[in-house]
Amino acid sequence: MNQITPVVKQLLIVNVIIFLAAYFFVPILNVYFPLYYFENPNFKIWQPITHMFMHGGFEHIIFNMFALWMFGCVVERVWGPKKFLFYYIACGLGAGLFQ
Repeated sequence: MNQITPVVKQLLIVNVIIFLAAYFFVPILNVYFPLYYFENPNFKIWQPITHMFMHGGFEHIIFNMFALWMFGCVVERVWGPKKFLFYYIACGLGAGLFQ
């Protein structure tokens, strides 16, 4: 019962890889991946999806990944992987829309 679920595991890996790449190796990701207002010249069409994987610092990613592991595994077990992934993406798009 304490095993990490597949979608949560993949989301954790993707989030950490993008964070490390943006923080240490490819700082240009900090220009192209965050979400800008659509009238801003820095806005790109992919940003509504990529902003979900950007984090502001070590504390931010640690707490977000802890919450994803803690709650995401339970939700994925109850709803299944497809519904959970849809929920994750829908929440990210909704957060970008309301922000």
